[in-house]
Amino acid sequence: MTPKQELIKDLFFVREDCYARQYLLQNGKKAFACVKEPLTTELLQDHLDQKDFLGTYNLDIQNKVKWGVFDFDLNTSDDFSNAKILYSFLKESGFNPLIEKSAGGEFKVHIWIFSKELIPAVQMKDFLERACQKSGVTPHEIFPKQTELDSGGFGNLLKLPLGLHLVTKERSVFLDDKFQIMDDFKALLIASKNKDNIPVFKKEQKEISYNPIKQKSPHEWDSFFETTLKTELPSGISKDVKIGTREAGINNNILKNLARWLYEKGYTEEELQTKIKPLFLQYGRSQASFNNLKGWFKKCLKGDILEINRYELQEWCENYFPELIKKLPSLNSQEEKTTLNVYTDSDLKDYQPEPVSWLIEDEIPKSEIGLLVGKRGMRKTFTALAQVISITSGKTFLGDKIPEKKKVLYIDEEGGQNEIAKRTKLIKAGMGITESLDISFLSFENLKLNNISSTKYKIFEEFVLELKPDLIVVDTLQRILSIEVDRDNQGISEFFTGVVRSLTKRIGCSWLFIHHMRKGNSQYKPEDQLDEIRGGSELVNYCRFVLMCEEPKKTRAKEEKSLVVFSVLKMSNSQIPPAKVFEFISDENSIRMNYLGTPEEVLNTEAKIAGAIKSFILEKEMTGEFRTKDILENWEQIGFKKSSLHIGLRWLESNQEIVKEKRGVWRLSSDEEV
Repeated sequence: MTPKQELIKDLFFVREDCYARQYLLQNGKKAFACVKEPLTTELLQDHLDQKDFLGTYNLDIQNKVKWGVFDFDLNTSDDFSNAKILYSFLKESGFNPLIEKSAGGEFKVHIWIFSKELIPAVQMKDFLERACQKSGVTPHEIFPKQTELDSGGFGNLLKLPLGLHLVTKERSVFLDDKFQIMDDFKALLIASKNKDNIPVFKKEQKEISYNPIKQKSPHEWDSFFETTLKTELPSGISKDVKIGTREAGINNNILKNLARWLYEKGYTEEELQTKIKPLFLQYGRSQASFNNLKGWFKKCLKGDILEINRYELQEWCENYFPELIKKLPSLNSQEEKTTLNVYTDSDLKDYQPEPVSWLIEDEIPKSEIGLLVGKRGMRKTFTALAQVISITSGKTFLGDKIPEKKKVLYIDEEGGQNEIAKRTKLIKAGMGITESLDISFLSFENLKLNNISSTKYKIFEEFVLELKPDLIVVDTLQRILSIEVDRDNQGISEFFTGVVRSLTKRIGCSWLFIHHMRKGNSQYKPEDQLDEIRGGSELVNYCRFVLMCEEPKKTRAKEEKSLVVFSVLKMSNSQIPPAKVFEFISDENSIRMNYLGTPEEVLNTEAKIAGAIKSFILEKEMTGEFRTKDILENWEQIGFKKSSLHIGLRWLESNQEIVKEKRGVWRLSSDEEV
């Protein structure tokens, strides 16, 4: 083992029986896997040579550590400035931190503290928290994050320094006291020779200042948690964690997670104001601290909860409240409320409903659940893909505006990757789009999203919570369920309430399920088209909007250039807009969806357009073959725009008044010849 390898192993590795290896997921995100084998010299050198990517665990099996870390992970100049403040504070206080510039971003850093001997994790954690308190700096997170391991567990880890970042392909480096890049070996040697004696702080020595006029005792603050969160905190949690360490109120990281907790417990913004705030102020917290809590809570409502902390609420609770997590309901279930939210007619007098926000104006609202329905062959997948491309590119869809570019997840259980790639390429070409768009696809994953206890669902849920799409498109609804849509009303109810609404609430996404209409029945003539949807009213009731693609009733155009009527059957929070008629025009390199107008504007004039074309043909004595080009070039003389002339030609063909000889070439049928 080289001297450099010896220094790395001495400083960073606390366990002899395992290490972690980093890898990339299919979605481009990073993950670690535990390798239950001793670390070898060859593996360590591979990490230094950027051939392997290792991580090191923080706690040993006796819950002791040899290092602690302040993690500044926001990648902002302000965050880097805060890291410098904390680093300088530690140096001025007589400690010997080592600062590492992470390869994940220009401003991402880790500040390492090394102990001369193995010490209890709680001792290191107390020291790090006290340093944050004294310096007035709050990092993204600290390590150790937990003070005890579960039986047989490994706990949290960090990537080993001096390795290559899997995404940026940059290498992490150490910085000197002037925050300039430092020689690796020199930095390691200095750190090894200058390990610190980490002080022990007794609980009564922790500084928790109280203003006797404004603030109550820690016991009364405990009552706030017990009353408000409907559960009791374990007695072993330190008072610093419960009541915070800042004059303004609770430590910012605790506020963030408190907001998430309240959000997951089902509180609304109104309840935060009417129920939480009085208790919050009653027990001595400041208005500024409540405003901070409210700000984080609003982020939760907007779906920004993953920006608050990179770890899910459950992991945070496991680290900070190991006993409490057992009492929390599943994140996929809703806790039953013990009170009723009653409001009166007087309350409604000045109430102003929030305006509808759109992904596509008048088509797909934000944070809502909907269907795109139609019979077989009605181009539902093409239509949905075109909507997705419009949402992610910002280009209008059938004349409807895209207020803002958004992110989309498309779950395909119908066509497969090859078909999706082909169709997406053709639609983008037809729209004149060449750049990559913010669309993620899943094809033929055999997802059954109603099986929330399955490993595959948990992987899917983790992926979605990390991706945070603004819209999830599912092609088709039946294929992602293990139940029959037509027969299992209870299963449909559990799926929409337990999965769809839960994810919608947590990340603020919309859903668009592609779904089929019922098969034809000559004895059943529904008055409402919504009744023709498979699953009927039970399914439709869970959807806030329903879109439909159907064939015009007055034409039977050929499939390669078909007309489609796109209509909104249901829109809960807005008026239903007029239906639209569009046509698919395809060639070898592109597909275009041309918006023609409303059915009244387009379909009722088919015969008129066809008549004008036929009159032109007869007037010009086109007794033999004629081309589509001949008709389009004379659109002014015929009296209709070019897109309408295509409709007229198809009407003449469907009524057997002209015959298509080959692509773009026509002739009058025999009984119509001059």
